[in-house]
Amino acid sequence: MLRPAYPKVFPAKIWQLDGFHPFNLTVQSRKISQAQIARDLGISQGLVSLVLNGRRHGIKASTYERIWQYTHSS
Repeated sequence: MLRPAYPKVFPAKIWQLDGFHPFNLTVQSRKISQAQIARDLGISQGLVSLVLNGRRHGIKASTYERIWQYTHSS
């Protein structure tokens, strides 16, 4: 019987050996509420909720971008 061509140690085991695993990467972030975003930007919490849930119709492009930029910079 032929042996498979892959190494005995699978990539998951290699990650464990060197301490790296893509799912264990930590990114420094902080939780922030929709209400806090709304207060900081001077808009309603409902508008923040709509944008974060992907709604674009009826929302100014500049406001949409401002909310996303704020959430990704925090």
